[in-house]
Amino acid sequence: MISLSLILRSFAKVRGGILAHFGKSGNLFLKMRRLWTTAIILVPLGLALLAGLGHFLTAVALAYLLQKTAFVVFGGVFVYAFLTRWAILKARRLALAELIAQREARRAAQEAGREGEAPEKVAPSAGEGTTVPLEEEESVDWTMVGEQTRHLIRAVVTLLAVFGCWLAWSEALPALKYLDSGNLVGQISVGDLIRLGLIGLITWILFQNLPGLLELGFLRALELDAGVRNAVVTLCQYTVIAAGVAIAFQAVGLDWSMFGWIAAALSVGLGFGLQEVVANFVSGIILLFERPIRVGDIVTVGGVDGVVSRIRIRATTITNWDKKEFIVPNKEFITGTIMNWTLSSTVTRLVFPVGIAYGSDVERARGILLDIAHRQPEVLKEPAPAAVFEQFGDSSLNFSLRCFVSSTDQRLEMTHRINALIYERFAEAGITIPFPQREVHFVGSVPEKEKDS
Repeated sequence: MISLSLILRSFAKVRGGILAHFGKSGNLFLKMRRLWTTAIILVPLGLALLAGLGHFLTAVALAYLLQKTAFVVFGGVFVYAFLTRWAILKARRLALAELIAQREARRAAQEAGREGEAPEKVAPSAGEGTTVPLEEEESVDWTMVGEQTRHLIRAVVTLLAVFGCWLAWSEALPALKYLDSGNLVGQISVGDLIRLGLIGLITWILFQNLPGLLELGFLRALELDAGVRNAVVTLCQYTVIAAGVAIAFQAVGLDWSMFGWIAAALSVGLGFGLQEVVANFVSGIILLFERPIRVGDIVTVGGVDGVVSRIRIRATTITNWDKKEFIVPNKEFITGTIMNWTLSSTVTRLVFPVGIAYGSDVERARGILLDIAHRQPEVLKEPAPAAVFEQFGDSSLNFSLRCFVSSTDQRLEMTHRINALIYERFAEAGITIPFPQREVHFVGSVPEKEKDS
């Protein structure tokens, strides 16, 4: 024990020891390393003193338990360091691959724009000046994914190490066995409550950090698009909750038959008032798999235009152009009518109605409109722009210019630019854009004063 204490002292010394590079760490536990390293060094000396005082078997038993505890702790540290290193390298590689893919997509989009073709994957706009990535180009926050993965690894490894130490010392400490002897509520003991707390804590940690681990370890390797990944993550999270509840009931020895009255009450409630909740729940599952809408899609529901920002089991969140969030029950997307602007294509049409004065050159006006559209690099050549003389208005000859752009984020800029060019080119060509004119006829006798004048 004395030799072991000297070895531990050489390992844990401030300068040159294995903890020397943690000197500037902000972690409170590492800042207090002098305290707990001193305690670790003194433990073998305490066992040697205990053996010298005649309690040899007790000292040997405690040394054996401390040895198992050390194996558990150092094994947990090794597993945590190994998995954390794997998570960091995996996140860096995936982030690098995503950046390369985005660069290639931008290059392809630029080339397609120069050629007048619609790129296959373009990020649509969330409305007035806000850009929301389309599902295929959804950018993953790898910093958040890495943090979630490390938190999950740290929590699971810590809880497993605590459980291992519990098993190692439960045979030696009668107090740990006493936790299962007394019942607090019915047949639930203190040990059961501790186990319930650990199960609840593990379930909550898994629920919060599971998306990062799934994204990092499995979903990206399967090359699934964002909608399928979101569906898989959501279902896995709710599966974790269901499994946690089942394990908690099993841990405390509760019989499922005790909750038969709950099932009966739920069946009655479904008939009276919960059918809408169940319908929204089932509709949410259908949305996750059928995917008529996806996160990032621009939709119109009930007269509200906006971007799908979140799809949950019960309801879907739509953010409109004023940054107001509308909570729409999932049943509306399954049984109602919705307009999805970006379901299969981001190409959108722009229409510019304009009127010219009677007596103007119709063909010249049409040629100017087509020339303006063809000169814009954002306007697609296929479908080709079209200028149509639509009708004879009250004060003008009504034309409309129709053209297509590759994505909705170009609507505002192109609307301003083409309207300004139409006004400028028509003014240069001497084509008047008239305003409504009205003739007012007064019916009745003229007042006497006006006759005298």
